[in-house]
Amino acid sequence: MKKKSYYKIYNSDQPNHGYSSIVREIRYDDVEKTLFVDFHNGNKFKYLSVPDHVAEEAFNADSVGKYLIAKVFKIYEAIKLS
Repeated sequence: MKKKSYYKIYNSDQPNHGYSSIVREIRYDDVEKTLFVDFHNGNKFKYLSVPDHVAEEAFNADSVGKYLIAKVFKIYEAIKLS
């Protein structure tokens, strides 16, 4: 499973590196085609039937939050985990 974490700590040397204001972590199960999103507020969701290229674009997006809002949240079925 591919995983990437984002931190709320602001790094002035690299202001956008490893930072997201809403997303704490995303994980992708390429066998099940499921994208898992953990938010800083404690909510956790899984998004079903997410294609590999969409997950890869999310991992590489300059702003993971903006990407997920535009390309994932309202398009793929979501199940709240907590």
